[in-house]
Amino acid sequence: MPAHKRALIVFFITLTIFVFSPKNVFSAFSFSIINSENNTINSKNEEIIVNLSIKDLPSGDSYFRVGIQKGNSYIGYIKNNKGEWIKLKSLSEDKENQFCQNYFKVSENLSSISLSLKIGEDNEIENGVYNLKAHRFTSTCGSYTSSNETNPISITINLSTPTSISNSNSNPNSNFFSNFD
Repeated sequence: MPAHKRALIVFFITLTIFVFSPKNVFSAFSFSIINSENNTINSKNEEIIVNLSIKDLPSGDSYFRVGIQKGNSYIGYIKNNKGEWIKLKSLSEDKENQFCQNYFKVSENLSSISLSLKIGEDNEIENGVYNLKAHRFTSTCGSYTSSNETNPISITINLSTPTSISNSNSNPNSNFFSNFD
């Protein structure tokens, strides 16, 4: 057999093996906040829905949370799968005490989830614009990943403040008696 025919046969065999052999393609896990269904919060107990997009979620249980970023920490309450409102802890406390297992549990490979968030009466926060941030924890809470948004998703907090009532005319008869002096 001539050398050029052998080379051609080897080439086609190699090409066939390359094209039809299984490939180990490793994808990187990532997730981000797509949006929040309400961009203004007027009450500490007002519930907002935050939608996450998930790509290549690792197998096994994962726990998700979303919070309002206040400085270097996050505040709020997240509703878990049981319908319970769970107060956010610090990320280090979530890891050390396996507290993350109280958050929203995902056991299957989903491409999106919706999380419910509220401020909560016991959290102190001033009116203003704040960013939302989500976190995904592994099943043992041993590590976490932060959401990766190209543009941060922000919400406006516009809590009503109590107004004081002036006492200058609290006694309707005060002007009446002043006329007899």
